Amino acid sequence: MTLDPREQRAIMIAAMCRITHRDGVWWVPSQSLPEKQYVVNLAAEKCDCPDCDNGFVCKHIRAARIVLKRELNMDGSVTETKSITFEERKTYTQPWAQYNLSQIIEKKRLQVLLFDLCRILPDAEHKKRGPKPHRVRDCVFAMAFKVYCGLSSRRFSTDLSEAHKKGFLSRSIPGPKVTAFFENPAFTPILRKLKGSGGPDILTPFSSLFFLRSMITTHR
Repeated sequence: MTLDPREQRAIMIAAMCRITHRDGVWWVPSQSLPEKQYVVNLAAEKCDCPDCDNGFVCKHIRAARIVLKRELNMDGSVTETKSITFEERKTYTQPWAQYNLSQIIEKKRLQVLLFDLCRILPDAEHKKRGPKPHRVRDCVFAMAFKVYCGLSSRRFSTDLSEAHKKGFLSRSIPGPKVTAFFENPAFTPILRKLKGSGGPDILTPFSSLFFLRSMITTHR
């Protein structure tokens, strides 16, 4: 435990110097100038030293406090009471069983909740010839899932393949394709509407992550 430097010097002054009380104030000797005495008014918490003028509780005030707390017993012995402030550090135990379980099932539960959130999204009208585009719900699921996983597009391909096998995607989506989803302005109003409905903010990765994790904790 480390004392404040001013408190340390105050203890030395109280122990080695003669501090007197007269005319309602305390007279505390200077450490640097033996012939100099500073006037301390404990009631007003004032001292005429430069340190106190700068707004600090100086060593002279602290020394006067220490002397004030001394008590003279009937037998002539002196009892000295010192107040020392210290910081207590508490360590809380971790519920490891629940923590481990939540980490194990988090990714699985996220996909279930995300699929349930996206399944109500309507598909865009397709008038052009050629292959149909990916369904809106699949695109939003893939974007949110990629934000959660935090992987590169190529590495994310494995997660998308597994999601398709589990039925969370209606068709397989290559990992690099998700980058095109993010760049497609047509998804912007859909994502904003989804955000306003209480769903995850896909446009802000960190808020999306914490929202989904809180959902997992609530529904597990």
